[in-house]
Amino acid sequence: GSGKQRVGLNGVTTFVRKGLTLAAHNAPLRDPTLDGEGRCLLTDHGSFVVFNVYVPNGGGGSRIPYKQRWLRALRSAMARERAKGKAVL
Repeated sequence: GSGKQRVGLNGVTTFVRKGLTLAAHNAPLRDPTLDGEGRCLLTDHGSFVVFNVYVPNGGGGSRIPYKQRWLRALRSAMARERAKGKAVL
């Protein structure tokens, strides 16, 4: 995250054996307001990418608009990777 994470949230991490990835991205959604909570990592493994995600919950309704924006951004990020010819996990 950016250090501006909400109190009580955990981010995600991905462990991969050295040499098995081409790249790792901690802001694949391309939106600082959505990437800032550390909820999504992308690792590029050549022919495929892995999105490791911790999806926001609706918070009793108050965060539903945020969750919907986040999910739309995730779908867009996945579509960008598919357009590059990558399989998406």
